Amino acid sequence: MKLDFAHHKLHMIVLIMCFLYAGASLVFFITNYSNFQRAEDMESRMRDVNQTPDFSNMSGIFPPPPRPEFREDRMARVARNTMITSLIGCIVSILAGISILDLVRKKEKRELTKSIIESMTTPEEKKVISALEDAGGELTQAQIVDKVRLTKVKAHRIIKHLEQMKIITKYPYGVTNKIVLEKISEKNGK
Repeated sequence: MKLDFAHHKLHMIVLIMCFLYAGASLVFFITNYSNFQRAEDMESRMRDVNQTPDFSNMSGIFPPPPRPEFREDRMARVARNTMITSLIGCIVSILAGISILDLVRKKEKRELTKSIIESMTTPEEKKVISALEDAGGELTQAQIVDKVRLTKVKAHRIIKHLEQMKIITKYPYGVTNKIVLEKISEKNGK
């Protein structure tokens, strides 16, 4: 299904901003990670160069030089925390963008279904659907007859036709039937 960008302009702007932020965060993370790795490699090489030869065979003559202790300085901790934050921001932005896209698609599908139903139903069928929407999506067949002011036969035919179109579902309910509206309407919050 193709999305209508003009109809969901604000959603699309937020969606694009989420993906742009995710891309920028990912680029920032990769750049910082590669710089961090290069700095660690360079420091490792510097430590290897500064090592003195093995004096184990001359243990009594010269004491071994003290090894420099590597302590992670404050800038390295800040860089690591910034990288982690940018990676988390990237993941959250991607997930937010995907969820917005999913919500927009579901809304488009509901609107499309509603417009198809509008074009394929008769005025009496629309009255039955409207009565079901107003009642929260459920009514008995007897209540539909009373609310829409139809004969029992006419109500039965309309309900049967709507059930064939999968707009409603009919369940036995005592001596009558319970009619349940499927999830097509924004009015009933489904």
